[in-house]
Amino acid sequence: MSVLTIHAEEYLADAVRAHADRMGTSVNVAAKELLASALGLLKPPRKRHDFSEFCGVLKKSEADEIQENLKVFDEIDEDMWK
Repeated sequence: MSVLTIHAEEYLADAVRAHADRMGTSVNVAAKELLASALGLLKPPRKRHDFSEFCGVLKKSEADEIQENLKVFDEIDEDMWK
């Protein structure tokens, strides 16, 4: 592993430190991740094939209304299946 030393303005060093704090990691790890990201070296996030983006977006009243409207599908029309 190579060692790099950079001389940065205080605002840049503060921003890297703040990023490290937000991520709960060291300044070294944060700086490496920021450099890799800026240089396009990070793998893109894995595309998810689920519905998690929709979880928790309805108000309880909206969810209750949907559940009430779906109750009709719980009933089986016996004549339809003869």
